[in-house]
Amino acid sequence: MKTSLCTLAAILLFSPPIFCQSHAESHVVQSVSKDVIDRFKNPTPLDDREDLISIDYRETPVGVVIYDIASLYDRELITPPGLSDRCGNINIRLVQVTAEELLNIVVPLCGCTWKEDKNRIIVQWKKEQQS
Repeated sequence: MKTSLCTLAAILLFSPPIFCQSHAESHVVQSVSKDVIDRFKNPTPLDDREDLISIDYRETPVGVVIYDIASLYDRELITPPGLSDRCGNINIRLVQVTAEELLNIVVPLCGCTWKEDKNRIIVQWKKEQQS
């Protein structure tokens, strides 16, 4: 009987924290999912976001860097054909900047401009935009 009481005491002692932890984790997952859904329903312009990020790329195609920035802010990216082939690789390190600042620095490196349209970032050659 003594062994059973020790086992029961151990179960009661260790079970509630495990239950609370798993319940809290599922609650966090549910709230994150709701936030992501809300963000897709009502995307905010990049300049309205206050999130600061840092990037560090070494010998990376420009198209990959721009795609990563768009992905961080849940945006679809539309680029002209051959962007990375024409622009090549870049080395860039920026600390504590907004997405808009990142795009204003990275996109002109390859002779392009960008604009935001709803939930998309559109990158164009400078010549195409003037037409």
